[in-house]
Amino acid sequence: MDELRNLTNRSFYNLLNKSDEELEQWLIDKRLLPGDSCTCECGGTMNKRNRGAKGVTYRCTSKNCRKEKGRRKGTFFERSNLSYDQILELSYLFANDEASVKNVLRNLTKSDGKVISNRTITDWKNFFRDLCQNYFVQNPVIIGGPGIVVQIDETVITKRKYNRGRMPSSEKWFFGGIEVGSGRAFICPVERRTRDVLIPLIQKHIAPGSIIHSD
Repeated sequence: MDELRNLTNRSFYNLLNKSDEELEQWLIDKRLLPGDSCTCECGGTMNKRNRGAKGVTYRCTSKNCRKEKGRRKGTFFERSNLSYDQILELSYLFANDEASVKNVLRNLTKSDGKVISNRTITDWKNFFRDLCQNYFVQNPVIIGGPGIVVQIDETVITKRKYNRGRMPSSEKWFFGGIEVGSGRAFICPVERRTRDVLIPLIQKHIAPGSIIHSD
């Protein structure tokens, strides 16, 4: 997905200005949406069906299954009534730290004057934060190095239940560090904030010779 990461501001908004059909095909090419077929939970093949006003669906060809699902099911766009271009723009604003409610409303207000609710914006931002958190947990990095300052800290995160997500309300403690200057970081969930838990995490994620600061 290097092309996604390397989109310039101009090329991104050129993408959003494409027709609905062109944008949908771009999402298919990037494997963000299924194409003419996809795999069913039963292992069978699901073929694309055009259902008119109901849009595109996929139906399993297995005689023992015949399950049908919508195009967004199981994708990044599931459980949202926002259009593809709105979701992509909201993602872009979040990634560039420009997703304040005021800025999102200014950018994503529809041509007919309809606006996205504050709750929808908050739900999506919480979802994006969970994606970022899960990425760092699943893709641990080593930061720091000789003479490099690393700031470490502990924090508790309250996961609120939101419309498009699946996580129940709960509190969980995390331990993490950030490399001063570059912004490279790591984060780990911890059951206990004791020395015997935190020291191994420091040794795993922070390179020898680093200057470690903590509050």
